[in-house]
Amino acid sequence: MKDFSYEKYAVLCNELITSGYSILTVRDYLSSRPQRDYAILRHDVDTKPHRALRMARFEHGLGISSTYYFRHTREVFQPPVIREVADLGHEVGYHYEVLSKTRGDYPRAIALFQEELADFQQITRVSTICMHGSPLSPMITGIFGITMHSQITGSMEKPTCRWMQICIIVRIPAGDG
Repeated sequence: MKDFSYEKYAVLCNELITSGYSILTVRDYLSSRPQRDYAILRHDVDTKPHRALRMARFEHGLGISSTYYFRHTREVFQPPVIREVADLGHEVGYHYEVLSKTRGDYPRAIALFQEELADFQQITRVSTICMHGSPLSPMITGIFGITMHSQITGSMEKPTCRWMQICIIVRIPAGDG
């Protein structure tokens, strides 16, 4: 039987720390390119934002920071929760799914992306985005993320990207949105 308890997670995090690993957010990794052993901790908040807040408080108590990717849905987009996660020292990112929401309409998806990102930016700084996989949707949202990088920055320069699990992470330069 798998054990996903807070106690086992604390054991894992403490083992990483005592073994000399730096625990990083996605933003910290992309901005620092660490030279020593590291672990990147990230959480996708697909549902139940209060559970994510509980985890953020738990990690804060352990003295570590991680990245929380929040969806912009009625259930998940809760500004007080998002603000508290950020105030605890965690990175908050945007877990977008605009192509699925607009059924593949790129112009509408771009406008929706900009609106939803602006909603997050009113709460806290957002430095990275990560697509939300919609397994029943035929839309390829990873390519959309790279397209949005050029929309946000006004540059066709290749964004700083790294594959993590099945998601693309795109760094949004400071001051550009």
